[in-house]
Amino acid sequence: MQCRCRVSFLHWKKMAEPILSQPCREWDCRLPIFSPHSDPHREVRYEMIKEDGQRRVLIVDESEESREVLRTILERRGWEIVDTAEPRQGLTLADHCQPDLIVLDLETLPHEDGSLRDQYDRQSQQSSTPIVLLGTTRVSQQRRAAVAKPYHYGPLVRTIETLLRKSQETPST
Repeated sequence: MQCRCRVSFLHWKKMAEPILSQPCREWDCRLPIFSPHSDPHREVRYEMIKEDGQRRVLIVDESEESREVLRTILERRGWEIVDTAEPRQGLTLADHCQPDLIVLDLETLPHEDGSLRDQYDRQSQQSSTPIVLLGTTRVSQQRRAAVAKPYHYGPLVRTIETLLRKSQETPST
């Protein structure tokens, strides 16, 4: 049995509430409904449903304030936003929700763990998803952009729009 619900991905928490007969501005997904006798540790699998024509952006940044400001700006442009403070959760979300673009704050990644950045690189290449790297000026791939810190939101949003436009024009390989 499945239900339609709204899911919020902040700090590894999934919170669902039933949707009545109105369209949902957040994420639509399908979650199994478990009986009281179900295994509470059983993994819940979900499928993201994207509204036609909407852009989906994944924001991975440990600063809740930065995520909230960027979320508000991009939602006003009609984009769907998924965000998390946890870089490993960001990889999981990138697999499940298939964003059109990822905004990744490099300060969120542990300095000693270069494998996480490599995993983001592989995920981006496999799905042809552009990445905006915050906190650097070096860019090594075509489907990337870098924004040095401290940054202003206006140029960051223009960078996001440019990458999304280029990704639409360039066919995936």
